Amino acid sequence: MVIQGTILSYLYSRRAAPRRSIGHAVGFSWLAGSVLVSYIALAEPAKYVVPDVASWIAVELLAGFVQFTAFGVLLGFVYREEATLA
Repeated sequence: MVIQGTILSYLYSRRAAPRRSIGHAVGFSWLAGSVLVSYIALAEPAKYVVPDVASWIAVELLAGFVQFTAFGVLLGFVYREEATLA
């Protein structure tokens, strides 16, 4: 997860310069997370013997949603625009 977070932070810092907000960061995180979570939720139960495929998919999708929402919020705080002091 640290490697994934580092890569996603790098990509976000290069892509999101004009629109730095927590909402944009969460949206970016969900987009990137959908690629990563799709493998865990959909490909792994096809490769391994799991007792209930539907519950596996549901749990992994929920866990991915929570994980990448939290990451997006943190990413938004890290790259938020600084308030200028006049």
